[in-house]
Amino acid sequence: MAALHAVFLAHLVRADMRKACEIATDLVTLAGEHGDTRRNAEAEHRLATVRTYSGDFDLADEGWERAWALLKSMQEPATGLIQRSAGPMPRAQTAQVLGDGQAFNRIYSAWIQWFLGYPDRALERASIATAIARESGLKSLQADVQYHAADVFELCSYVGGCP
Repeated sequence: MAALHAVFLAHLVRADMRKACEIATDLVTLAGEHGDTRRNAEAEHRLATVRTYSGDFDLADEGWERAWALLKSMQEPATGLIQRSAGPMPRAQTAQVLGDGQAFNRIYSAWIQWFLGYPDRALERASIATAIARESGLKSLQADVQYHAADVFELCSYVGGCP
């Protein structure tokens, strides 16, 4: 699956959205067959990304929400470990995977909400992403999310959506 992710990224960077979408759809199917929630969330993220860049905002919104539900279902169990195909993941790494995935999911979803005409939802999701990034304690994640949140706030200011 790692090779397929790499091929997906190559097509995405080349702006070959049709092929990137085909590969992302294959990734979703493969992840579903393996029953791995983390891989499923990653695949849904890939598919939502290509649909976002293709302008398929309704389908992208559905994908971001599916990925969000998967990420939320991965909340850290009492043992502090999440099973991965390569074995258990330590608590700190678990927090980073969940935090990064959830923060990026909400910030990209915020863009989609703005494109669909819902600036209030966009601001709410940007705020959620910012809070998740802040809670992670990872400065690089905070910087990335703040960068994208600034775009959302600027877009919303054009329609009077910012406080």
